[in-house]
Amino acid sequence: MNKKYINYVFSTTLCLLTGMLSSAATSSSIKTWYPNLVKPFFTPPNWAFPITWTILYIIMGISWGMILSSRHHPQTKQAHFFFLLHLLFNFAWSFIYFGAHEITYAWIDINCLCIALIATIYYFYKISKVAAYLMIPYLIWVCFANVLNGSIWYLNIYHH
Repeated sequence: MNKKYINYVFSTTLCLLTGMLSSAATSSSIKTWYPNLVKPFFTPPNWAFPITWTILYIIMGISWGMILSSRHHPQTKQAHFFFLLHLLFNFAWSFIYFGAHEITYAWIDINCLCIALIATIYYFYKISKVAAYLMIPYLIWVCFANVLNGSIWYLNIYHH
């Protein structure tokens, strides 16, 4: 089997698995705790989140697969480190926000996720411009999610 193909299957599977496992923390709270929060007017409907995240996890996996296939570049270790670090923050967010109902700590986590994601894109760009560009829609979504998380924090924690 082609090693490049294995890299893409591995990276995309790991990203999708991260999403599936983190959704376990989301599923119960999305029907009980989350509806009771005051949310800003720009909050997307609940059905939009799993569709958007599935698409983003696939694109993220393809992007990382490109980097996995570029092992001889001197920046590869940094690219892998920041990708895995951002994926850890991504994974943790659902458990902090939906599992523990800790909006403040989730907001801190998503800010760390944004920083790690920007570093990921920076190192991806040094290796593969296409891989970096593929991460841009994900960065936009995470920045939007950051604003949404911060707004919910303001409306439910700070404002009360």
